[in-house]
Amino acid sequence: MACGELSASGGQFIASHLSRVQMLHKPTGIMVESQESRFNNINRSTCLKKLEKLLYRREIEKVEQKSSTAKTAQAKHGDRSDKIRTYNYTNNKVTDHRCNTVVSPHNFGVYFSDPADFLRLNSQITQWDRCRKLAAVAKRVASSDSQRTKT
Repeated sequence: MACGELSASGGQFIASHLSRVQMLHKPTGIMVESQESRFNNINRSTCLKKLEKLLYRREIEKVEQKSSTAKTAQAKHGDRSDKIRTYNYTNNKVTDHRCNTVVSPHNFGVYFSDPADFLRLNSQITQWDRCRKLAAVAKRVASSDSQRTKT
């Protein structure tokens, strides 16, 4: 935090006292300044409020960016060609494009008449999703370990 004289008109009091306040947040490098009042303590509290707002906005932007990248990773491209599941009634076949599971023609009707078989299909998809997430975590850990060994 640094204090200085105001650079505005306002008489002898403003020109002769150190009432302007500048604050630097060292971790982020954000600089905030206040010379709204002729009193140092009021300008200091104003600076703290401005700095708090800026840091809060920055954190919100980080969270929004993380969630948007997670959404884009889940939705791939967002095109109509990004299919999850295809129901082909003419050939009595269901294909799940995420885990490449094809329900064979001889038991197609079973998946829609017996809830246990449908839940089995759903558990296969859930297991595939868990494996995919686990592989991503393992890849991140491996890359962080390789970076540690380099330094």
